[in-house]
Amino acid sequence: MRAIWQNIPKNELRHQYSTLKKSVEKCSKHFGCSDIPIKRALKEYGIPVRTHQQAQQLRWSNPEHRKEMIRKLLAGQTHPPPSEETKRKISEAQIGKKSHWYGVRGKDNPNYKHGKSKRHRTIRCTAEYKQWQLAVFKRDWYACQRCGVHQKVLHAHHILPFIDFPEERFTLDNGCTLCPECHRYIHTEEMQNG
Repeated sequence: MRAIWQNIPKNELRHQYSTLKKSVEKCSKHFGCSDIPIKRALKEYGIPVRTHQQAQQLRWSNPEHRKEMIRKLLAGQTHPPPSEETKRKISEAQIGKKSHWYGVRGKDNPNYKHGKSKRHRTIRCTAEYKQWQLAVFKRDWYACQRCGVHQKVLHAHHILPFIDFPEERFTLDNGCTLCPECHRYIHTEEMQNG
């Protein structure tokens, strides 16, 4: 008995995945199977697999995907921000507790980014970054694009992560204005949803 991946024609898979730039998920729908046989066939046939970053760039180059993700971002994803009472309870529960990484700095801390954070802080202080930030604020009428609030403190949020997409750092379409609460909420959602 042949394995499922062996029933997938090599040339057709190459055409769907490499030429038409379809995702593994879309290829699995095309061939009527799950994504596991597609991944196995790509490996067995020696078809180069896109890295996570390449796949993400490909998705974001699609204007429809980009609009949908911005719509979801501005709509507030799935969960509302925590109430003030919930925040207070979480804060009180953490009083007196310290992470075992408390005070561990530099290379010994698991969050260490091999010197990247210093460079990124430096970039965020440049005139080019400040101009991009101001352009995002002006385009969005100095209002949070998630909750609509106008306030003194606003953040210019990078839709494609600042660290992962250096070529998109100063692209106007890669930014949206958020208040600090909504910005914190969006990054919390990203961490929870992967």
